[in-house]
Amino acid sequence: MKELLKKIINEGNKLGYVEAGVAVQKSSELEYENELVRNVKNLSLDELRIRITLKDGRCGVSISSPEEWKKCLDDAYTLAKISNPDKDFKSIPELKKAFPVKKQFLKLISSDNLIKFSDELINSAKKYDKRISIEDISISQGNSNLFLMNSNNIYNNEESGLLSASLSVKCGGTNAFESHSSFNMFKPREIAEKASELCINSLNPKKYKTVKTSVIMDYYAFSSLVSACLVGSLSGYNVQKKRSVFAEKMGEKVMDEKITIIDNGLMENGLFTSSRDSEGVPQQKTVLIDKGVIRNFMYDTYTALKENKESTGNCGSISSRPSVEETNFIIKKGDISFEEIVKDVKNGLYVTNVIGEHTVNPVSGDFSLPVINSFSVKNGEMSFPVKDTMISGNFFELLKNVRYIGNKYRQENSVVCPVVCFDNVQAVC
Repeated sequence: MKELLKKIINEGNKLGYVEAGVAVQKSSELEYENELVRNVKNLSLDELRIRITLKDGRCGVSISSPEEWKKCLDDAYTLAKISNPDKDFKSIPELKKAFPVKKQFLKLISSDNLIKFSDELINSAKKYDKRISIEDISISQGNSNLFLMNSNNIYNNEESGLLSASLSVKCGGTNAFESHSSFNMFKPREIAEKASELCINSLNPKKYKTVKTSVIMDYYAFSSLVSACLVGSLSGYNVQKKRSVFAEKMGEKVMDEKITIIDNGLMENGLFTSSRDSEGVPQQKTVLIDKGVIRNFMYDTYTALKENKESTGNCGSISSRPSVEETNFIIKKGDISFEEIVKDVKNGLYVTNVIGEHTVNPVSGDFSLPVINSFSVKNGEMSFPVKDTMISGNFFELLKNVRYIGNKYRQENSVVCPVVCFDNVQAVC
């Protein structure tokens, strides 16, 4: 693959700045229906992406198979010629030494073993409680080799492999969900038991009340809101476009001092850990919020050079410019256990999940979301499951009013976070 990329770069250098990447991917997915695995679908994909940028910033991107590299290069150049000049373009990344990373990756397991994995998932859920039935299962694995080269002598080859599983169960009109993604094999029984336990505990829900109250947000609920508006608000591109509440607030305190946020592309065994980003810039650890104070934003090369800064290694793709994306987006954990948090709440809600996070306003942070699999907390104990209840408010205001941050991390997507407890959240029933 390296020799192919050399050909593309050598040929493309006659036209402009060239960036070329090849993804060699293999994956397997279970096709599931009526509590039975119908098939294991094996997929493979070799994809070439070429981005050509002319000296005046005109840019073109083309995607094809590696075998069609000449046509792909010509198409990218054609698109560049008819695009508009960009006065903000300065250069593509130059070669810099990357930091070593500690990252495992899963080798693909056989179709038979994937089916055994799903069988154990189903059997464990039903064994937990005979009332449980399976609503849906999603199990997939993928292995990829990503190759990158550009006109400024960057070359990188990154291998990755991941196993993901999710389970939805139901019982008596109540549903619950659990999932896990990892570079290592994990026990399906643990996912099944968590989903089943949550489902059984959510039976016979009661009305809550309309009140301002303390809310303990578990991983899925909190990470949904973080993904919906907080991640984007710390993107350098959104800040430059005035699409962030943090625009022109560098150095100001914007959150509770308990909150520190780090984007860490070098996190050991993080799901989005790699040595370099999608345009070859070394990934790094960037403190975005330090004890409530804005210290940095996330940048790719294009947005960084607009401010005469260096990229933070947050380019997500060479398919567009700019392309600022988070890596492992970490809300730093606290020093109190989940049990201690619950024990200290006299009246409140424990929210495991929300639905409709796509309705959150990503710029203002305003939200109004139904909660599911959530519970009333009374005098330091779980009281009863709640129904027909929503939480609403402004997420950025909530971040100024943090009561506790839990002491255990979880990562199932780009967000790495603990349980967080907020005061004065509006609950609507």
